[in-house]
Amino acid sequence: MRIKADNRVLVKDQPRTHMTAAAAAGATALTVVNNQPFANNDYLLIGRIGEEKTEIVKIGAAVTAGSALTIGALVFSHDIDTPVTKIDFNQVQFYRGTTTVAADSSSLAAAKAIDPSEIFTFYEDTANTTGYAFIRFYNVQTTTYSSYSSPIAYAEKIGYSDKALRMIRKKVRRLIKQVDPQNSDYADDEIDEEINLAQKEVSHDRMWSFYEKTKSFSSVANQFEYDLASDVFALFDAMFDTQPLIVTDRHRMNRLRWDSDVTGDPTHIGMWARKAIIYPYKSSGADTTTLNGALNATATTITVVSTASFPTQGRIIIDSEVISYTGKTATTFTGCTRGDEETTAASHSDLATVTERDFIYHFQEEASDLQDEHDETEISEPSVIAYKAAAELTEEALHDRLMAKYKSAMIQLRSVDEPKIKRIFGSVRDVSEVVSDDNRSMNPNEHPQNITGA
Repeated sequence: MRIKADNRVLVKDQPRTHMTAAAAAGATALTVVNNQPFANNDYLLIGRIGEEKTEIVKIGAAVTAGSALTIGALVFSHDIDTPVTKIDFNQVQFYRGTTTVAADSSSLAAAKAIDPSEIFTFYEDTANTTGYAFIRFYNVQTTTYSSYSSPIAYAEKIGYSDKALRMIRKKVRRLIKQVDPQNSDYADDEIDEEINLAQKEVSHDRMWSFYEKTKSFSSVANQFEYDLASDVFALFDAMFDTQPLIVTDRHRMNRLRWDSDVTGDPTHIGMWARKAIIYPYKSSGADTTTLNGALNATATTITVVSTASFPTQGRIIIDSEVISYTGKTATTFTGCTRGDEETTAASHSDLATVTERDFIYHFQEEASDLQDEHDETEISEPSVIAYKAAAELTEEALHDRLMAKYKSAMIQLRSVDEPKIKRIFGSVRDVSEVVSDDNRSMNPNEHPQNITGA
C-alpha cells in the first residue's frame, strides 16, 4: 500500500514574503521584505514546493522588525526575490487503522521529514493490505498536529512502490527536467543503468542494516572450502558451534595453511571468489540426528531421536529447508522458525536426516540490479539513488546542485540507520579456547611457556 501526503497544503493561507538579498549555502541569516509575520522557532519554507532547491529552515532567535532573520544553516544558495513562507509543520505522519475513524483504531506507522523539493511525501506500507490510512502533519518544535485526513481505504491504492525502478526513474526524469521519454536525451535503459550504478555506490558506502543478512552451512569431513551465498559482498563475522571465528584475508590464511593436514575445531575463516576457506578443517562432518515422526510445514516444535550433540540454540537443515531454533529438550527443538535463509517451509518424512548448520556467518549483501519496473531497491530512502543518477546525467550547473542534494540525503540516511561496528568478541566459552594471533590455543591463566628450549 503506497500512501502519499500532498506537501502543497502546508503553504495554503500562510504568511509569505520575499528575500531582498541573495543568500549563499551555509548562510544563517535571511533578509526579507517583512519579517513581522514570523517568530522565533517558526519553520520557514525557502522557495516553492516541488522545486529542486526548496528547503525548510527554522528561525533560531527572536525576530526584530527590520532586521535579518536568524535561521539554521541553508543547504542551498537562494537568489533575491525567492519566496519565504511560514509553515506550521515540518513532518508528516502516516497512520493505519481498522475503521474509518482515526481516533478509534489508528496507530502510527511511520513519520517522515517533509522534503519540500517534492510535491508529495510517500510512505509504503508493506505489512498490511487491509484497513484505512490516515495522514496528519506534525511540528517537532511545538509538538502540535494538524487534523487527520479523511480515511484512505487500502484497496483504493494500487500502484508502484516509491522504491520501484519505475518510480525512481520518474524522479530522475523530473530532476533532469526531461519528463517526457519521447522528447528526452536519454532512453529509459540509459537512466536505469545510472540508477543501478548509483545503487551500487550507496550500497558499498557502509554496512547498512537493510543489506545485512545471516546464513549458514554445515561442515563436511576433511573439507576446508565451502560455497557461500551468491549474493555475499563482504563477510562481516562468523561463528562455529557458538564460538567466534577470526575473519582474515587470503594472505594470512595462506600462511596459516602452510601445513594443509592440520585438523581440529576451526578458528579462522576467510573469503574470496564467493567461497569460505576455514582453518583448521574438521576431520568429521556436522552433527546429525533423525526425525522421530513426520513433520508438517507449520510445526514450530520438531521431535527427533536425540538433540544431545546440538547446541542449545542454532540452525538445522532438513532436506533443503533451513530451520532456526531457540531452545531444545532431550528430543525436541523448540521455538523454530521455518523456511529460514530464504528457503521454503515444507513437510518432511519420518526418519529424515536432521543436520546441524555449525557455521553461521553474517555478511553484507550485494545489491541486485533493478531490471523490471516492479523491482524494488533495498535502500530505505530511494531518493538518494535518484539524486546521484540524475547528477551523472545532467549538465555541470545542475550536476553540482544535485550532488549537494545527494550528499545531504546520504548524511540523513546514515544518521537514521543503526551503526554497524565491527568488533572483536569480548568473551569465549572457555579460557582454554582463547586463540592467539599465531593460531596457538592457549590458556591465558597459565605462565608464559619457555620457547627457547633451554
